[in-house]
Amino acid sequence: MQVKTTNSSSFPLLPSKSVSVFFDGSYVCKTELKEIFPSESFSVFLGVDNSVKCSHKVLKKKKKEGAEGGFMKMTTASREEFQFVTKLHNTKDVEVEVTLVEVLPKSTNEQINVQLLEPKEEELEGYEGAAGGAGKQVCMVTKNKVTNNVVFSKVIKPGEKIEVKFGYQMEWPAGFDVKVS
Repeated sequence: MQVKTTNSSSFPLLPSKSVSVFFDGSYVCKTELKEIFPSESFSVFLGVDNSVKCSHKVLKKKKKEGAEGGFMKMTTASREEFQFVTKLHNTKDVEVEVTLVEVLPKSTNEQINVQLLEPKEEELEGYEGAAGGAGKQVCMVTKNKVTNNVVFSKVIKPGEKIEVKFGYQMEWPAGFDVKVS
């Protein structure tokens, strides 16, 4: 769980590598803070919120090795496909705002193509996708232009369960040795 807040005091918060964090009067964790000036916004990690259940599962991981071409034979590209689902369940009595970040690999080689399969590229920047049941909405979905990550944001109502699907495919010429890191 992470909280975004503003220093509403008239004094700066001094930097520290050991800040104890309390939530509703209970100790939560230790974190660090940089210097934060009055009216400056900042984020603090509050640890895991056990009342928001989260599971992440690989649905599909499929690799197809390409083949070099030859006499009367076409060259075929190598391919690897990944499909994931993240299930979220808000067991609280109040709604919670959730941000889920999925890592979409970013190729630095123009011969290696990474294609977002789900959600589709044209659905980014404001797409509201269907979830588990009719009429439910998953979230606002964007793609971070710097990190290439796909970011899902949603307010989940009390007791609500949602599924967020994510998938991509990588393709490269036969004979290349490709590793995702």
